[in-house]
Order: sequence, then C-alpha cells, then structure tokens
Amino acid sequence: MKRNPKRSRAPLRVFEIVQTFETEEIAVEDPDLPRFVFRVELLKDSRPGGRFQARLYRKETFRLQPTFPQEAGQPKYDPSDEVILVGDSFRSWEEFQGRTAKEVLARVLSEIRKIFNRSVTMKRTSGGRQGPGSPTGR
Repeated sequence: MKRNPKRSRAPLRVFEIVQTFETEEIAVEDPDLPRFVFRVELLKDSRPGGRFQARLYRKETFRLQPTFPQEAGQPKYDPSDEVILVGDSFRSWEEFQGRTAKEVLARVLSEIRKIFNRSVTMKRTSGGRQGPGSPTGR
C-alpha cells in the first residue's frame, strides 16, 4: 500500500471503554412523549496520563422492515419495532472530561438532571458494583 504523503503522522488516539451505565426511564411532563433512557460510556484516553471523557446514547424505537427474503417482489416478513442505541447529539458529551471516571460521570449526571429537572438513577451495565457513586477512577 502506497502512503499518502499529505496524511498526518500524528498517532491515532485510542480510547478504552472503562465503564458503561444506563439511566432509568426518564419521563417528561407530556405523557404523549416517549420516556428517555440513556447509555453512558466512560472512556479513557490510552495515552500516558490520558483523561476520561463521556459518550452518550439514547434508546430509540424504530419500525424496521426486512428487505429479504422476498416473495413475489415483496418482503416476506412484517415490519417490527426495535430498540436501537442512537448517539445523543443534544450536547457535545465528549467535552465532559476529567481526571477520573467518577468525576466525568458526576458531570454527565448533573447535566442530565438540569435538562430534565429531576434526579436520575444509573445502573452499571458492565461489571462491578452498581449505582451512581460507584465508578472508579482507574
């Protein structure tokens, strides 16, 4: 493979996902609106002295229609409603950074509380203890 001389020689930044949490369902005042569920990933920059940052996803429901198999040019199966994680772009969550995972999670929870004007409970979805005060600062 021939190298492109115009490409940067800066090393590729790599992040380790150190913890994953999920919020309880968050209801909004309008009962016709869906409830929100967020997945919070806490990432650590792999460079020496790397900082932690957050990445958020929202659970959304989509009606999906399988394309194949088909019969007589029409999909064989009916559409189904599926829950899919969608990157949350409401905020630039990557800007929530800190020296420890616990610090970053606290900042994210504080922001979610401000947005929804209520307290939020988290459950850990990957390893270890559960609860909002449990992330370690690996």
